[in-house]
Amino acid sequence: GADVLSPLGVSPQVEAHHPQPIDGFTLTAGRSQTRHRLPSPGWGVSRWVLDSLLWEHAMRSGVATHERREVEQVTGDFQRGFSLTLQHAGLSSTDMRARAVLCAAGRGWQPRGQQWTPHYRGRRRFVGLKAHVQGVPLDRHVELHTIRHGYCGMVEVADGVTNLCCWVEAELL
Repeated sequence: GADVLSPLGVSPQVEAHHPQPIDGFTLTAGRSQTRHRLPSPGWGVSRWVLDSLLWEHAMRSGVATHERREVEQVTGDFQRGFSLTLQHAGLSSTDMRARAVLCAAGRGWQPRGQQWTPHYRGRRRFVGLKAHVQGVPLDRHVELHTIRHGYCGMVEVADGVTNLCCWVEAELL
């Protein structure tokens, strides 16, 4: 992603956090493993750091940002623009206009009035895990390990910290 962040002007801020250079990829499936060099290098950087830097960059660039707001209503389209009504706990509603709207409400979000169901009949349920661990050197590689009914990925993000993330069928957890 370094080549994407550079034109945005975010590279210096990311580099100030000393991201781990990543130039290889390791994939395992069963007892087989393959290792390859990436066509261009990337960075291992914590999502907490990257998300914060991108949020700050968006604000500096003039993007209207609103944290911890509930959207009560959205109307419009890309041709006419959008009208939004925002609610913040304990405060009155705020109306605003926007050319575009980005919904970052999370995986479990449902439009108001629709019933949320934790899983659909006949489908398997999965659980995600994310942790930062110390002392797992990965030789500048991002690793993806397939496991029965899921996967586990690892990448060094900075200063000896490795991000570990897994996605596995809930029943196997």
